[in-house]
Amino acid sequence: MTWQNCIRYMLMGKPYMKSRGGRMLWNNVDVRDTARAHRLCAESTVAKNGSRYILSASDRAGELFTWEMQARLKDLFPSIADVGGEETQDGKPAQKTYDSPRSYCLLAKQELGLDTYSIDETLKATGDSYFRLGLLPAS
Repeated sequence: MTWQNCIRYMLMGKPYMKSRGGRMLWNNVDVRDTARAHRLCAESTVAKNGSRYILSASDRAGELFTWEMQARLKDLFPSIADVGGEETQDGKPAQKTYDSPRSYCLLAKQELGLDTYSIDETLKATGDSYFRLGLLPAS
């Protein structure tokens, strides 16, 4: 169950089931950013044998709790009546989620010049690809 597939299930109105109650902090990375970072490493005059770069959210905007992810998906896909995820009450989580340690791809941005996609671009492209592939019913 990749995070992209979890997004598909949420867009189908299903609960997020990989964590207790569907609650978690997502640290999202666009696969296009991962591919670009690999290319930049190969072309870099700064990166050396043994250099390591964390590919994670580029900033706080890319780290979303499940209930925040649901809200973003509802905004990006308004034709979907029910976006699944975790239980909410008035748009807020019904229960508190553990706020895990944070990690960003700052070194890859600084040393490699990685320019990342925004979380909205990533989520929109992910959902749109599922519609194009027929993995989500047309709304």
